[in-house]
Amino acid sequence: MATGKLKIPTRSGFLLLALEEIVYCEADGNYTNIMFTSGQLHITSINLGAIQEMLPRDKFFRLSRSVIVNTAMISELNKGKLCCLLKINGNEFSFHITPAPSQTPGRIAIDPSPVEHVLFSCMDIYQFQCPGL
Repeated sequence: MATGKLKIPTRSGFLLLALEEIVYCEADGNYTNIMFTSGQLHITSINLGAIQEMLPRDKFFRLSRSVIVNTAMISELNKGKLCCLLKINGNEFSFHITPAPSQTPGRIAIDPSPVEHVLFSCMDIYQFQCPGL
């Protein structure tokens, strides 16, 4: 699992968030919602792109324009529905997977078809270690 901290600025200083406790980060306009294993949701004014730059690429993956997941939390990848399921402490979170276009900076060039290539080549290239898969 990822180790270390994510440093998020606040009005009075910084919050240090444990990486291994982050389940996912989801864009919400100019804000980012960060869900933790405890079920706590933290909202930050830092956009998702900036959050992505702070997270280790070998432990977190951007599934779509609006979602980054902790790969250690992935419990299922559904090829038919292009869906990623995260399970933690009895809670389930489901996200749609959108392949990254070749032109997107900081993202791997992936041909959007076939589906298997999108799901599993991403994992091979980033050398994901998804428990249970």
